[in-house]
Amino acid sequence: MVAGGGASVIYADTIVELGGVNELANYGEYSGGPNETQTFEYAKTVIDLMCRHPHPDGKVLIIGGGIANFTNVADTFKGIMRALKQNKTKLKDNNTKVFVRRGGPNHLEGLRLMRELGGQIDLPIHVYGPETHMTGIVAMALGQEPVEDPTPQEETGNFLLPTMVSYSLIFVLTDFTRFFLFFRVGIR
Repeated sequence: MVAGGGASVIYADTIVELGGVNELANYGEYSGGPNETQTFEYAKTVIDLMCRHPHPDGKVLIIGGGIANFTNVADTFKGIMRALKQNKTKLKDNNTKVFVRRGGPNHLEGLRLMRELGGQIDLPIHVYGPETHMTGIVAMALGQEPVEDPTPQEETGNFLLPTMVSYSLIFVLTDFTRFFLFFRVGIR
């Protein structure tokens, strides 16, 4: 379950590059600031399809994305979390491991909620922010790198999207291959 067309291509290409093409079951993405109901319905459908046929090695669910520019990460996660809660038995029966990677507006709150959900439903949910490369979590999810759960961050890169405010975001790739975020806020 990937947010954003560009990110979905990176995740799929990385899975293929790392030899997991035969295990890739779903290629889809949600974007454009979907509401909780839309992400719930999408997640519910993906989980239902994913859990229909058990795999001897278990299942992996990647809930990923790049750095959102206008999508409130915590809000979109609420629908996904509702679907995870509703289907926790199916997910456990399929020995599912969940990997989450996201950044953007209100991502720290979204990541915190997702991390807490893992304990609440007793399901391994590994949670990463934008400091972890998208390709890195794919390697961990495929078992090609050790799973390293980071310490939750409390003070970096989170910004809220209040209503009636417009944001213009520009990402600039530097010589150091790091993204710097410049944004302009305008009250409507």
